Amino acid sequence: MIREMPLGRLLSKSFLRPHELPECEAARWLLVDVKLKEIRSTRFGRLRCGEYTWESDGCGNLPTGLDAPLDYWAVPWAQKCRLPMGLKQRMERRLGFRRLMSDFRTLVRIMDCKGWVGPPVPGILLVDGTRECFIHTDGHRRIGIAAAVHISRIPVKIAPLMTFTWKATKAAGEGRFSEADTRRIWEHVWRRVDGLDAST
Repeated sequence: MIREMPLGRLLSKSFLRPHELPECEAARWLLVDVKLKEIRSTRFGRLRCGEYTWESDGCGNLPTGLDAPLDYWAVPWAQKCRLPMGLKQRMERRLGFRRLMSDFRTLVRIMDCKGWVGPPVPGILLVDGTRECFIHTDGHRRIGIAAAVHISRIPVKIAPLMTFTWKATKAAGEGRFSEADTRRIWEHVWRRVDGLDAST
């Protein structure tokens, strides 16, 4: 099912709201025409080139107090574990950064003029009574740009098998997460999306 979701009800895989994304910061810089060298030193540049991870300052807002730390990227609802970036991959990313930034700059300009572009964003829908949160699993650049240029709603793709209540979350995390950690992760999502945490 495709539907529009308010940007304020989205979180990234690293539990960041759209306006907190490194991609949003980079888009804002590009809107005032900051040079490539300066963008390279932002969270976006450092993440893209493998110098930062979701645990780096400002690159994620992970739940704390867990019995076991989260791996990137494994949560009760889904899992797509990745090995840390090796030297060869980091070099390839650095060499390709200029091209990436050229494409990103073009996308910023297009979305600033035309609004949302591209397909609906895939992800995971969490439902708690009347509250909803959509954790996007792709489309980070476009979502960051949307936040930078004040697009308030974006199309998302919701699959029935990727929709979770607390009961479904508890069942999905069984065997991989302790029930206490599953509860902590679940509650962290709602504090983040509702803006009730200390970093708001």
